[in-house]
Amino acid sequence: VQTDPDGGMCHQCFNDHGMTFEFTDDWVQYTIPFTSMNQEDWGPKDSGIDPSKLYGIQWQVNVKGAYFDIWVDDIHQFTGCQ
Repeated sequence: VQTDPDGGMCHQCFNDHGMTFEFTDDWVQYTIPFTSMNQEDWGPKDSGIDPSKLYGIQWQVNVKGAYFDIWVDDIHQFTGCQ
């Protein structure tokens, strides 16, 4: 809700929280703590993700013109959500 206008309380809309990965062709299990996600270096920062108000999740590639497939399988849980 902190970064999406549809969440109704965003002060720096679209400055989403995230982290950078280098993926391979192998299937790998990742555990990503909410506290390890940061906002981009533009605009003011908020106090971090409030897991009790999780509004949406997105995956993106930040390489212009890159050919890619993102496959997400078997999300078991959102660890730490209340």
